[in-house]
Amino acid sequence: MADPIKVKVTVGEKPIKVHLKRETYRFQTPLIYGNGWPFGTNPNFVENIPQGTETLIDRVLMPGKYRLVKWLLVVSDDKKSKGISCEINAFVTGSNVEHNEFAILGDVDELFYRIETKRAGEYVELYITVISEHIVNARTVKVGIFN
Repeated sequence: MADPIKVKVTVGEKPIKVHLKRETYRFQTPLIYGNGWPFGTNPNFVENIPQGTETLIDRVLMPGKYRLVKWLLVVSDDKKSKGISCEINAFVTGSNVEHNEFAILGDVDELFYRIETKRAGEYVELYITVISEHIVNARTVKVGIFN
């Protein structure tokens, strides 16, 4: 960064000191991993998930700290014509992973489940536990973002 430019401006009889300084920031384009379009290997499909069983429905390699994975999820009981879609963001902060589920659409008053994200070594895993009396299928697509 260059030295600031000093400019003397006079307004009336009083001088005003102005310093102009140029600041630049270096940004890197994040790398997006996946071998399919647009969210990695698509779709991931796990069928016949029973009520009350915590079930692994997807996992993604996320080495290091401060990594983001986004899942688009569809949970459906096709026999009872019920379904929900949502978006899940999971953020890796070292050995921990935090997640947020949002944009939940569909039969939210009838199909209940719990989402968990867990760190397993360098992987982030997505689990579902069905709470209501349904046997569901889960479909996911994902994108992982690294710096």
